Amino acid sequence: MRQASETALTGATNALSYTAEIDGLIAQLRSAMDEVGRATQEVSTAAQESSAQLGEIMNAVKEATDSTGRLSEEAATIYDSLAAHQSLLEERVAQIRRTATDVEHLLGRITQNADIAEGLTAQVTALREQLAGIETFLAAMNDITDQTELLALNASIEAARAGEHGVGFMVVADRLRKLSDQTKVFTAQIEATVTKLQESTSRAASALTNVIANVRASVSQVADVTREFSTLEELLASLQGAHGRIIAAANAQMDKAKEIYRSATEIMRSVESISAQTEEVSAAMEELSAGNQEIIGQIQHISRNVGDTRTVVEHQVELARMAKEAADRF
Repeated sequence: MRQASETALTGATNALSYTAEIDGLIAQLRSAMDEVGRATQEVSTAAQESSAQLGEIMNAVKEATDSTGRLSEEAATIYDSLAAHQSLLEERVAQIRRTATDVEHLLGRITQNADIAEGLTAQVTALREQLAGIETFLAAMNDITDQTELLALNASIEAARAGEHGVGFMVVADRLRKLSDQTKVFTAQIEATVTKLQESTSRAASALTNVIANVRASVSQVADVTREFSTLEELLASLQGAHGRIIAAANAQMDKAKEIYRSATEIMRSVESISAQTEEVSAAMEELSAGNQEIIGQIQHISRNVGDTRTVVEHQVELARMAKEAADRF
């Protein structure tokens, strides 16, 4: 009986020691599970905070993407407008060049007309000089007519003196007188015609002088217009060049805006992917936390069972000790 009580006491003591070790392991496991729970909670909280921050980032990126999209559309509109204005400028420059060419041709024709007018003036001046020569000739004709008339008169007187013998001479003298009268009439008509021609040539010369002055003034004015056209063409060419540079800059800006829009879109997709992954991590952490709570509950259940077992073992140890003491007394 003593040996049996000693064996029972040893077994109960060993069992009690095992329950103590199990309690220690359970305490360590519970501490580890608590750490895991806290870490899981921290990860879950961080994931939720990250998810919220990612939501804000997504909103900001979306706003930036929308703004970039609008900027890209506005840049495209501005580029189209600038391109249309560039075409209009090119048309205006071409039109001004054609007009300048026409003005140059007109200037050439005006100069040619001025030269022709000056030539006509020279011809009119020569005609006036010729008419002056005709006046001299007519004056000489008048002198000859007067002398002829005087000779006819003298011939008539001499014929009258000669009587019948001077009848033939009288006829000749009468014809000379009539010829002289006709010559005077013809000379007077020529003088009137020459006078009219001189008046006409004077008016023509004066008119041509005015025409030449006006034409020369027009030439100067047209030359000024041509210079203005050249200046305007240079200004429009400079404006066209500046406009072209603006178009190039707008095109580059539009390309950059498109590139920014693509980058922002890619960033938004990446943020959406990260947000989805963060939500998955948060859900996994919640599941893990729930599993940890379940494990902790099981550990607590095991701990209670071990406590009950330890109580039983302690009772057995007490019984074994009492049995051993009883055996020792006998």
